[in-house]
Amino acid sequence: MSDDIKLIEHLSPIYKYLETYIARTTKNEQNIEKFKQAFKLITSDSNYLKEEIKHALDTAMIIANEIKLGSNSIISGILHQFPEKYDNYNDILQKDYDQHVLDIINGVNKIKEISCYRNLKKILLSFVGDIRIVLVRIAEKLAFLRKFDKINEQHQYKIILETKYIYLPLTDRLGLNNINNELDDYCLKYLKPNIYYTIAKKLVLKKDEREDLLNKFTGPLEKELKEFNINFIIKKRTKSIASIWNKIKKRGIPFKEVYDLSALRIILNHEQDLVKEKKKCWRTFNIIKDIYKIKDNRTRDWLTKPKPNGYEALHLTVVNEYNYWAEIQIRSQRMDNLAERGSAAHWKYKNDNISKVNIPGIHEWMDEIKFLLENNKFAELEDEKLKNLSLYSNAICVLDENQNTIKLPSNSTLLDFVFEINSQKALFFTNAKINNKNVKINHLLQNGDTIESFYGDKFNVNNSWIDLVNSQKAKNIINSFLQYNMSRHK
Repeated sequence: MSDDIKLIEHLSPIYKYLETYIARTTKNEQNIEKFKQAFKLITSDSNYLKEEIKHALDTAMIIANEIKLGSNSIISGILHQFPEKYDNYNDILQKDYDQHVLDIINGVNKIKEISCYRNLKKILLSFVGDIRIVLVRIAEKLAFLRKFDKINEQHQYKIILETKYIYLPLTDRLGLNNINNELDDYCLKYLKPNIYYTIAKKLVLKKDEREDLLNKFTGPLEKELKEFNINFIIKKRTKSIASIWNKIKKRGIPFKEVYDLSALRIILNHEQDLVKEKKKCWRTFNIIKDIYKIKDNRTRDWLTKPKPNGYEALHLTVVNEYNYWAEIQIRSQRMDNLAERGSAAHWKYKNDNISKVNIPGIHEWMDEIKFLLENNKFAELEDEKLKNLSLYSNAICVLDENQNTIKLPSNSTLLDFVFEINSQKALFFTNAKINNKNVKINHLLQNGDTIESFYGDKFNVNNSWIDLVNSQKAKNIINSFLQYNMSRHK
């Protein structure tokens, strides 16, 4: 079979899925046409290798199927490699695509250029204007890691460190649990391959086979709960190899004592009466007890006596007639909401790089994004509403040479920044570098820019500076100095 035929066979179902998904989630016919146009653009471009085309479409599939974003995010995923192909990519793309797509592509490209996990603060600031930037980057990273074995070892190590210290905590923070588990497995696989493969061999069934068994496992339970007229939702997950290893480390137990390779969370409908709420939880517990065999020493009652942080739930470990084990949590909707809020409130105490970053408001902002992602709200939001979800409305955040965060109004220039950090020293300003590149003094700043300023021994202000700043503060200082200077020379 020729490579071209293989490529068509790979792309055809992806194309059909994405077209159907966009048609279902958008009210605008133009979005479907823009998607088709983007697909045609990369598949007919001789600068694109077959593997690059596959990667672009695989990225778009993750954006649609696993993160569930809208059409502009999907189009950005398809075109995210365009800056690597053409220096004038902005000029080419702006003819056919709106500014939202260009902003996402530019943002993804900017994160790629930062790359080093030690520049975490800079990476976080690069997407506070539009969360879709980092979500598309996460999708691109995951698509890449799924074909990671082809990369040389030295390059692998750098990419895995970036994944571990940036994208693993980010996906955890944003509630992208399935992606987070997969990234965690990749980190363990390449950083500690002996541990990874030892556990993998002990897992007789693959993850997708365990997921299938878990679905069969919950069938009798769902049937019984419905028969007893209990309104509920069930969240299911099978533990990743990395999470199994974390449990073995935390508890100091051998693999054979890890019974909860699968987990269920039963969330019961809200009850105004707290007594009725707890009775419904115990009723559910008894139904489970009638269906499965319970491991007594693994039952935890945090209904009668909640944890010190207020956490309430029933936890139990059960096994069915086919010797399939699972951990089950029983909560009401109220208890689940409190637990989730508690998880977010305790984020700053977690021992990872992101929790230590001091950017005002960023953790509360990520809570809001997490809610939208968990409830599949992104695909139905229009671009302008998504723009309003930015961390700082009508503002940007940049970094000085000491990595201090400086907040400025949108459309601020380099000169605005200089007058903001030190209005007196600004009068001696000569030039600057942004992200290690020399720029003009009227350069418009973007979120996450790192600025290194240089100054001379003499005043350098002139009349042209008035038109090169947007902030009233800078204009007033420049005007005052020019008037003072003029009066001195009369």
